[in-house]
Amino acid sequence: MEKRVFCFLSLMMALNAFTLTLPNGDNVRANDLVLEEGKIVSAKLINAIEITTPLGELLTTEGGEVTFYKSGALKSIELFYTENWDGKRSKIVLKDKVFTVKPKINFYESGALKEIYVYKETPFIFPVENSTGQFYGNIEFYDSGNISELKLRKGFIMRMIEIERVGEKLLIGDYNNNHIQLYANGNLQRAKLEKETTFKTILGDLFAIKGNITFWEDKKIKSFINSDSLVENIAGILAYIQGNSEISFYKSGKIATFYASEGMEFNVGKYTYTTLDDKYNPFIVSEKDEILETPKVTIKDQKLLAPDYFYIKSFDVDGAPCVIFNEYGKYAVYKNTQIYGFSNNYLQDSKDWFGPSYHFQESHSKNDVYIVFFNDEGEPVSYSIEKDGERDTEKILFIKK
Repeated sequence: MEKRVFCFLSLMMALNAFTLTLPNGDNVRANDLVLEEGKIVSAKLINAIEITTPLGELLTTEGGEVTFYKSGALKSIELFYTENWDGKRSKIVLKDKVFTVKPKINFYESGALKEIYVYKETPFIFPVENSTGQFYGNIEFYDSGNISELKLRKGFIMRMIEIERVGEKLLIGDYNNNHIQLYANGNLQRAKLEKETTFKTILGDLFAIKGNITFWEDKKIKSFINSDSLVENIAGILAYIQGNSEISFYKSGKIATFYASEGMEFNVGKYTYTTLDDKYNPFIVSEKDEILETPKVTIKDQKLLAPDYFYIKSFDVDGAPCVIFNEYGKYAVYKNTQIYGFSNNYLQDSKDWFGPSYHFQESHSKNDVYIVFFNDEGEPVSYSIEKDGERDTEKILFIKK
């Protein structure tokens, strides 16, 4: 161990005193090296120096960090800058135009530009479907595979723009004062609707008010803020939909989510539930017209070993709540009476804290699990998980400890 420490210290002294060859082949003076699997992934440059990048030779700042992928490709660089009242400013050239940017620039491993911050004085002009937007602030790109092709992913837009949808012109601005987002094919993904309009849906013509709006990649409507309260048959229940609330759709046009009015009674299986006031959790409906999740509810003939209200994450085959949660925790329920509490990596019988615990597979956590399956004795046997909103139906065995 002493020999290894001495060798390491000697190596660091040597690196601080002489030039170091970076993974991109540049010779620099650097310190604060970070290595992974014996390869340099980060270094701080002692002097301001020109570094080879996919954008050409760029001047770095003294003490600036340069990072690399393990493949040796450049990951990020801090440019030489001047400092004004509104922050640090650097200059880069993209598409033969000079942009004023913040010093840090990020690249994909392919060499394509990943992320920059552009100041308003030199906006990035980019097409948005049949229109053109001026973008500024933090701008992200898709991985196009090379530096010469820029595919905008998201950014702030300086002025509202018009796009066409089914013969209608939509006035679009920043999504929730955040970003406009585009798909890789250039179609609009997410923005803010700046002027009220009407959309044709499976429920008929709905009036969309100013607010967040999203689209599918093929330009079909995905979600918007619906103006009017509605009463509709959805997934076998008579749904009272809140006015001025978001409603979303699958690509097929079927309802995916909606926010329910307080006091709405509905049945799943043989059980009757009542909605409570909840502006944050919608009903989630499957494309097969099944209720997947609910907002805050109570259940008639309450026998659950849980607080008086809860949110349902999934149902069992009889329509009883299977996985529920509230402000105090997340629980798996067997036959509407027996509760197992979720810890981060396992289930525990709330009536027998000294009994066996049922562990998830190592790569899973309580946030992944949406349903639990039991044997006839009420013992948890398996579970299924969801990732990025997609529910996997594979049954995964618990590890009993």
